[in-house]
Formats: sequence, structure tokens, C-alpha cells
Amino acid sequence: MFAKRPLSVATVWLVTLLAAPALFAIDTLPAEQLETFVSSNDAVVIDVRTAEEYAAGHVAGALNVPHERIVAEPALLDAYRDRNVVLYCRSGRRVGLAAEALEQAGFDRLYHLEGDMIGWQQRQQPLVQGPQPDCDNC
Repeated sequence: MFAKRPLSVATVWLVTLLAAPALFAIDTLPAEQLETFVSSNDAVVIDVRTAEEYAAGHVAGALNVPHERIVAEPALLDAYRDRNVVLYCRSGRRVGLAAEALEQAGFDRLYHLEGDMIGWQQRQQPLVQGPQPDCDNC
């Protein structure tokens, strides 16, 4: 009776966005406030994208811990449990996955960088290129 049609890219994107578990469960931090927030609130910035994405351009001072590692072993970030943790990825989906794992592990000072990397670049904020230096928790 009804013809089957493939889902549009917009539909798939919307379903994926809505399915990101904790995407909006954590506070959002406006990009313009990141530097002040980090320096005055004992915060750490975590880029949850892949190492390749991180090397291509990341927020200055951000650590790279891919979301898969956080989901598999949230204890990797135990050193930051008592600090404010600001998470970002490319568009927000991976932050939701990482935030859910961290919340379940007892982290309660989580923030989502507003706009993620796409928003950061649209605002023409500075990027640092290159791989992450050696890091015990990364």
C-alpha cells in the first residue's frame, strides 16, 4: 500500500541527535567563556574526537581522550573527577556518549562546549594543530 522510501540524511541526523543519551543533560558552556572558565574554575578541556581529528585542529590546552575510550573505561579520567570537565567533539553526538559514561561513573561537574568544533571554527576561534603530547590518561 505504501511505497518504501530510503531515509533522508536529515532524518538520519535528527534521529542520531535525539538518540545521543546525555547530550543536553549537562550544562552548556558558551565558547566565548571557555578561557575564563578554565582559568578561574580549575577546569580541564577534553576533546573526545579521534586522534586524527585532534591533530588536524583542537582547542588550545585540550586533552584528547576519544569517546570510545571514555565509554569503555571512564576511570581514565579519575584524575579530573574533582574538577570541572568541559567536553567537545565535532558536532555533539560523541559528547553525549562520553558524558553519559562519565555521569554513570559519578562525574558531576561536566560541561558541553557550545557548538563543539563546528561552532568553534564558525566563530573563528584559534586552533592548535599537531598530535597530543604524551599523556598518562589519554
